[in-house]
Amino acid sequence: MEPLGISRNQLARDLDVPVGRISDITNGKRGITADTALRFGRFFGTGPELWLRLQAEYDIGVARSANWKEIEARVRILDVSDTFDEDDEALMQDEAGQEDMELPEEGAESTSDAPSAADEAADKEALAASVSTSASAGGPEAEAPSAGISAQSEDEDIGIPPAPSSPNTAGSV
Repeated sequence: MEPLGISRNQLARDLDVPVGRISDITNGKRGITADTALRFGRFFGTGPELWLRLQAEYDIGVARSANWKEIEARVRILDVSDTFDEDDEALMQDEAGQEDMELPEEGAESTSDAPSAADEAADKEALAASVSTSASAGGPEAEAPSAGISAQSEDEDIGIPPAPSSPNTAGSV
């Protein structure tokens, strides 16, 4: 933080977190949580994913240096050739044969409860008609909800901040 000319106290105030959290992170006593990653991403003008990836790489490095010799000695490598036996191969051949089953001819009576192509086409036409009717009745702001989810305005906050498009200059000194 020295190259940026910012103290732990100032960073904690800017992030709206306890100074102990920043001290613990910088001293290696605490990891970066998703909440902290969101705050760092906002402050530094990066995505939170960067901070979580850095934490994951650090955690893997620590675990590797502490435990790799034991893991390497005790954990076996999966041999794929040992995972299949003759029964599995026969089952796989049966499943492959089911893909070649013939479909019923057009016009033939279907025993399935699935909608026919004509039913699907009629549903699409009805949906298109209702969308155009609601859009013309509601003016330019009216939008059709997709897949049963109500449409939200672009300005509405749904609790997830967007990824920053440009670096944050508010936190610079």
